[in-house]
Amino acid sequence: LMVFSFKHSGKPSKVKAALSKEELEKLPRHMRPRAEVVLRRFPVYAEVQIDNKIVMAKSFRPAGLWQNGSSFAFENVIVEPGMHNVVIRLSETNNPNEFAFVYEDTIDFKPGTRIAFDFDEKWQRFVIAK
Repeated sequence: LMVFSFKHSGKPSKVKAALSKEELEKLPRHMRPRAEVVLRRFPVYAEVQIDNKIVMAKSFRPAGLWQNGSSFAFENVIVEPGMHNVVIRLSETNNPNEFAFVYEDTIDFKPGTRIAFDFDEKWQRFVIAK
């Protein structure tokens, strides 16, 4: 069994530009945004291939009422025991032809075990917890 998960923010699809100095001065200090404001984000598209066969391809919507938060994924993928070439791709713009992150390795799936693949936000890469 393969477990695939991530918490990742897609690229902004709608942004409110930073306010001018004059506009900022009209607002109370505690309501002054310091930079541009993300109003909406693209969904994150993820794809998992096992031995050159796509076994999971899905878009994950951003969280939040205005869809400006992170996208979350937790997917189980059944994998037969043995050595398999695993490719995981992640698109921050919901474009299945443009991947910001790609992981590829040959993994030995043992019978009755689970291998978890997670995306590490700090290091911006996939990690394995066997």
